[in-house]
Amino acid sequence: MFYKNKLPVSLFSSKSIFILLLASIFLINSSSPVLASEDNFESLFSQMEEKTEPAEAPPGYFEKFWDNRSFTFSTINDVYLHSRSSEEQQSASLISTNILSFQSQFNIDRDILYLETWAEWSDLNKAYEQQPWFNRNLETRRNRVHLNQLYYTFGLDEMDLILGKKKVELGLASLYSPVDRYNRADLVDPIHPRAEGIWQLGLNYYRGVDSLEFFIMPVYEPTRTPPTTSRWSVPRKSGTFNSNFMNLPGTTEKAFPNTEPSDWQYLINYKTVRAGWDLFAAASHSISGPVVKQKGLNYQQKYFDVFNLSGGFSTVVDRWEFHGELLFQRPYDPVDDTFLKGVAGFKYKMDDRVRRFGIKKLETTFEMASEHIISKPDDDILFSTRDSRPGRLSYLLSLNAEKTEKLSYIVLSELDADKETTFLGLGLKNKINNDLNCYFWAEFFDASSDSQLEPWEDNDRIIFSLEYLI
Repeated sequence: MFYKNKLPVSLFSSKSIFILLLASIFLINSSSPVLASEDNFESLFSQMEEKTEPAEAPPGYFEKFWDNRSFTFSTINDVYLHSRSSEEQQSASLISTNILSFQSQFNIDRDILYLETWAEWSDLNKAYEQQPWFNRNLETRRNRVHLNQLYYTFGLDEMDLILGKKKVELGLASLYSPVDRYNRADLVDPIHPRAEGIWQLGLNYYRGVDSLEFFIMPVYEPTRTPPTTSRWSVPRKSGTFNSNFMNLPGTTEKAFPNTEPSDWQYLINYKTVRAGWDLFAAASHSISGPVVKQKGLNYQQKYFDVFNLSGGFSTVVDRWEFHGELLFQRPYDPVDDTFLKGVAGFKYKMDDRVRRFGIKKLETTFEMASEHIISKPDDDILFSTRDSRPGRLSYLLSLNAEKTEKLSYIVLSELDADKETTFLGLGLKNKINNDLNCYFWAEFFDASSDSQLEPWEDNDRIIFSLEYLI
């Protein structure tokens, strides 16, 4: 029983009941009229009834994950302005691609589960053949379904532990970053690369404005490159070729890194803020390549281990933002160049001065990238990564103009003095409503007759895209 002792019987005598009745009437009359009103009694009883109802069960993990979901459907149409004369390569002037993207996350206290994936349908049949995630011998083919990121973050005291496939965010440059070299890149369309995450075990320790990141990346997946049937495949010319953009003649053996811990990638990165300066310094044992060696009448594409040191800065002065990065790379074996590569640039924002021209905001970004070779590879290396390395001597310019909240323009230009090519891109974005965006983009290429990328002159195109947020 809830009560251990019974109430005395004398308490329920007629006299006691009469006294209790009088006391009740007195208490009701002396209370506020609102409390004594009939309507308020009904509200009191309704509140009592609501309080007595059982509480709703908290949403489960799957419900949280689904509630935070977002779908994006994009249809992209590339219209090429020139036909290709090569019968081996794609001659279609219109290529359509449809992409359905999905991402979601949910938090459990400080823990985070994040998923980002997408599915594609395209006219590029060869580029979209199925391949297993870990079958690295088919890296020139593209999946129809991509797992971009899938990771779990364990939030601990002053640190986070990350497990899964996640992008490694390194670098402070806006247009080109030489230190951003750890994520897998999809270069089936090399003008619009897609960065994918890399499988990793990461630890992020932070205190105040300082943070120290450490990554172990056991799975190396090479960059996806255009197949030989692609417009973007660069044929051999004048005795040189870009080993990333073509298949070698004859039988080619591809020597991938081993799976032992000594061939895993390791990265440590320190970030801080000092007196208005964002700073970082990093060191890594990573993988680069491939280089090409000749074995009899055939070839071998070999990936190799390298040591990297890098650092960078960014600071803001009034309307100006200045940034720079520096990368030192040395192979453990003399199979490739040892080099020093850097980029420096600025970003300038204008508001009041451009409003007279009907533009709400204008942001200008300029960067210059260059490279200095310290030592060259051994003589038995036929082709190093030199021809395929971007940013050896490049000038990049970007103009972003926001006319209204719904309409904006972009101009992007690059002069690659090393490869003797020029690129110009003109774009427009129209936000039709909160769920629908329309994009228009035009690209033009110019290259000297001796340039390795001279065939790209036939790749001038117009791109029309619709993006719907589901």
